[in-house]
Amino acid sequence: MNERRNYYRILGVQPDAPAKVIRGAYRTLMQKLQVHPDLGGEVRNAATVNAAWHVLRHPSRRADYDRWLLEEYDIRDLAGATPAPTARQQGNRRNYYRVLGVQPDAPLALIQSAYRIMSRTAPEKGMLLNEAYDVLSDGKRRRQYDRSLAVDGHSNAAPPKPPVYKPVILRYCDFCKTPHSGYPRSGDEHTCIECGSPLQRPAPAPAQGQRQFDRMRLGVQASLYEFWRGPQYACRLEEVTPIGVALSCERALTVGQVIRIGGEGFDAVARVVHTSPRGGTYHCGLDVLSVAWDHAGMLVDALS
Repeated sequence: MNERRNYYRILGVQPDAPAKVIRGAYRTLMQKLQVHPDLGGEVRNAATVNAAWHVLRHPSRRADYDRWLLEEYDIRDLAGATPAPTARQQGNRRNYYRVLGVQPDAPLALIQSAYRIMSRTAPEKGMLLNEAYDVLSDGKRRRQYDRSLAVDGHSNAAPPKPPVYKPVILRYCDFCKTPHSGYPRSGDEHTCIECGSPLQRPAPAPAQGQRQFDRMRLGVQASLYEFWRGPQYACRLEEVTPIGVALSCERALTVGQVIRIGGEGFDAVARVVHTSPRGGTYHCGLDVLSVAWDHAGMLVDALS
């Protein structure tokens, strides 16, 4: 996905906000907050809000976007604040922003819109919604509440330390993201069980003045895949080292993108580190993440 913005932050809503709250936030931004160009807003802002609305209004587009978002960000960052305690004297541990489905920096107009919509669609939560709205719609009470979120209700207390994130999956294929409990293996399982990509990490860079083998200047055709089960594209391997690749292709690859390349005696998963247009094609430099070498000269291309 080329778009790297957080659409939920753009619309000022929580990642799990109901569709009607998202729709209300969009309309409020475009009309009451005058984001729309016809109302005096900036075209750039309107385009950004429209891009967020285009994705989040559609269930399948939103689901695909959510999967990408959770790969890129911690859920606490997406929500805009950790669900910290509030109003300790009341024993209240609720996060009012989460209750209304808005971000902690949402303007009053968005809070009002979310409250009206949630009151109609979830009347069983009426008391809780009223409680949240009474606090967040009052400037002074909201500022006090925000401080309690940050310091757990104690003006002299230090902010709580966030818990250390411990990932569940530690080893996985760099290309298709299939988990591998023993990856990288020292036995004979050197390829991904799902996509067949190599799992072997490249050898460390040799000490200065030493070489594992000479830099290869190839200029030969190879295959390029942008994602698992995606189409195959032609590219030309210009230069290959144990830890890097230079290639040219007609695809406009993105810096940070992970691709798979297969050529004669060479199969690798690599990350794009730079790209530049050159005479109708694109010249790209990549860092090798995993690689398999076949010095016998066989075409190593398990995807085709």
